[in-house]
Amino acid sequence: MDTQSTLTLAIEIVFWAMILLMINDFVTGIFMNFTQPQYTVIPAQIPSPVAEINDIPNPVVVESEAPQEYQPEEIPDPWKLEVETHTTTEPQTVVIPFPTLRLLPPAQEVQPQPKRRGRPKKSGDSIQPTAKTESRKRGRPRKSA
Repeated sequence: MDTQSTLTLAIEIVFWAMILLMINDFVTGIFMNFTQPQYTVIPAQIPSPVAEINDIPNPVVVESEAPQEYQPEEIPDPWKLEVETHTTTEPQTVVIPFPTLRLLPPAQEVQPQPKRRGRPKKSGDSIQPTAKTESRKRGRPRKSA
């Protein structure tokens, strides 16, 4: 196998491996049952055979108090509250110097140059047309009305 076919094969293997991983993740996600709680396994501690029965402390059962219900704090009705009047002071005028933009000087007026159309006329009557200039054709023929 040459290098090109080896690289092509490697790319295809990576592509199909990713597709298979996505399909596997999708299928396991479908069959996962979310209603069961997650249990963690805690390894049991086996008492050593050397310890005597009296050395093992008895488990103490703590009686928990009944859970008390949550009592939300009473919030006064905002419509029944008295209106608090705030003394307002006169706003003081503060002068903040803003940066100003400097203007450019006025532009000089530019005189447009007349457009040149066609070739300039050659002066002189001694120039005679040659066969070379007569055989030359223009790009498109003109339309006749």
